Amino acid sequence: MLTERYRVADAFDLIVGSAYEGILKPAPEIFLRTLERLGRQPEEAIFIDDFAQNVAGARAVGMFAVQYTPDLDVAAALAAHGLNLSR
Repeated sequence: MLTERYRVADAFDLIVGSAYEGILKPAPEIFLRTLERLGRQPEEAIFIDDFAQNVAGARAVGMFAVQYTPDLDVAAALAAHGLNLSR
């Protein structure tokens, strides 16, 4: 998981793994279930994935979504949405 590589789990309210939920991305239900658990609207959530179709699925329900690539500056991508990972 991306959170293991970058150790950013503490920056997020909830991290949901679709494989653990039994609903595969990009099905809208996985995103909607996550939003429901958070008590948030889609525009209040951030989704990061390395597959374009999963990013498109998140965007389809109204979430801010970023496609991860090895050269992506994750902190900068999140900062563009107002999330500062600096401590």
